[in-house]
Amino acid sequence: MIPYAPDAWNEIIPGLFMGGHDRLATPGEHPPAVDVVVGDEFDVVISLYRRWGSGPAAGVEHHYLNIPDGALLPADARRCAELAGIAAAAVRAGRRALIRCQAGYNRSGLVTALTLIRLGRTAGEAIDLIQARRSPYALFNGHFVEHLLTVPRRIHWNRYAGKPLPPNARLITRPGRYSNPFKIGSLVIEPGWHGRCACPYDGTHPAGTRIGDKVIRAVRDRADAVALFRAWVKWNDDVWTPEFVAPLAGYDLACTCPAGEPCHGDVLLPMANGGEGR
Repeated sequence: MIPYAPDAWNEIIPGLFMGGHDRLATPGEHPPAVDVVVGDEFDVVISLYRRWGSGPAAGVEHHYLNIPDGALLPADARRCAELAGIAAAAVRAGRRALIRCQAGYNRSGLVTALTLIRLGRTAGEAIDLIQARRSPYALFNGHFVEHLLTVPRRIHWNRYAGKPLPPNARLITRPGRYSNPFKIGSLVIEPGWHGRCACPYDGTHPAGTRIGDKVIRAVRDRADAVALFRAWVKWNDDVWTPEFVAPLAGYDLACTCPAGEPCHGDVLLPMANGGEGR
């Protein structure tokens, strides 16, 4: 019998925690396990199992998904990918995120590994890290491991580094049909014309200019560029259709953004593979 983990949760990387609703009982406690209750220790909690009274505290951002600890259904895989996007965004923003299930081994391990992949790790690196930081028993569900080893991911690739593009990857860099039109330092007008989302601006007015209720500004950083791209894709859903992104399905997406940094590939990956852009 696989024992419960001795800790309520463990920090896998800075800001990303993995845990369960049960932990191993210590001497003097009722064996074999003790209920874990989460308060306000975290900014974001993602639960893959529900037990009433286990928290988190009111006001904590909480996401819940009930999935079986067995074979992974396509709809559950898509939702897990979306939750991983939420956790990755929280970690990038310097927030503390906890991903938990019942024992803190498999379902939480799946979403934690998907989060690590979003943050630049390979599937193998993610699994090794989880088993080293949480428990050697983590991710003993072979269905989940098999899924992780086939998940498309976003990779860093520089055409000037002398390395060929991997055969299982597709380019999303500029110039290209899947590139991000919002470049750091470039100008946008916000809101765009006809009240739409912010649009690229190539006019003669400098940043800071106001035109009626609109303002021209520069794209601040990668996170801003990705947020602008996400809104752009949602507004222009007549162009960014499932058919348009279908050629990316099943492939790693190669961009010049450093691994672990925000990238518009994080929006395209779930779109191309049946999920919501996030």
